[in-house]
Amino acid sequence: MLFNISLGIDNKPNDINNITIREAVRAVIIKDDRILMVYSNKGDYKFPGGGIKKEENHEETLRREVLEETGYTVIHVMDMLGVVTERKLDLYEQNTLFEMVSHYYLCRVDKEQSLQQLDEYEEELEMKPVWITIEECIYANEEELKKSNEYKNSWIHRETLILKFLRESSEIIASIHEDIVFGERIMDTNYLQRRGAYGVLINNEGKIAFIKVRDGYFLPGGGIEEGEDLRQCLKREFLEETGLKIEIIKFLGRASQYHLSRRHQYIKLIGYFYMVSLSHDTKLKKEADHQLLWMEVPDCISKLFLDNQGWAVSKLVEKAIKA
Repeated sequence: MLFNISLGIDNKPNDINNITIREAVRAVIIKDDRILMVYSNKGDYKFPGGGIKKEENHEETLRREVLEETGYTVIHVMDMLGVVTERKLDLYEQNTLFEMVSHYYLCRVDKEQSLQQLDEYEEELEMKPVWITIEECIYANEEELKKSNEYKNSWIHRETLILKFLRESSEIIASIHEDIVFGERIMDTNYLQRRGAYGVLINNEGKIAFIKVRDGYFLPGGGIEEGEDLRQCLKREFLEETGLKIEIIKFLGRASQYHLSRRHQYIKLIGYFYMVSLSHDTKLKKEADHQLLWMEVPDCISKLFLDNQGWAVSKLVEKAIKA
């Protein structure tokens, strides 16, 4: 995921005996330069979405909530962008901590729009769907946050943080929409999705860093662990596999690959690729079977085991030429 944010109380106070946890999903729907938000009569904007019912999975909740709040039908649920966890004292239960966990997903919707199906609370707020620029949303929400109004909607701070993240992550969002995929997908086959972050490091001789393992040659990087964002994942994996501490320069792109593993698992590998620079060698490599080597760019592209990783190296060369 791209972000993992905690808001409110960090540690449970000693006098708190219970924790009430509520999970929700929220849809990030972007078309051209506009984002689909829900506007309330208090003057703020929120992402479409809401609480997960007991019998629902995340995708089912997204489809239901977006349809109810906006009238649009979700036709594709793409990547989960991140999670926001909010903790505060429960307003209705004594000695209880209330925890709201919001999962944000990038989605696409159909062009056709039906009528909203609002509940009583949403009708009181006169919620309505609006296509609006991210900048306009941020401005409106920040104006509401400035007001000393105890009745303002509780979600404004959270939603404004995510809007700012989206503003700064436009390249990543665009690459998810582009959805570059390598390999052949076998029809009627369920693919396990694995997301990872990978770095393209080039030295002073113009050679690319890569890892040699039993299966072949790979870019340094790997799968995202629970609680990590992409950058944290990449720095950890690079250090474990090579012993090198890196700095992240820029995002190169996102590309996926359909793959059959040695264990005969069908996997869709979703890679986020970054251009990185070397800080220093810590000599703290953990992966003994990972051999760090350096290779000329043309050889690297042809020898890398996964085509999406070769694409990332080509992307770096393309950006260097344009620069």
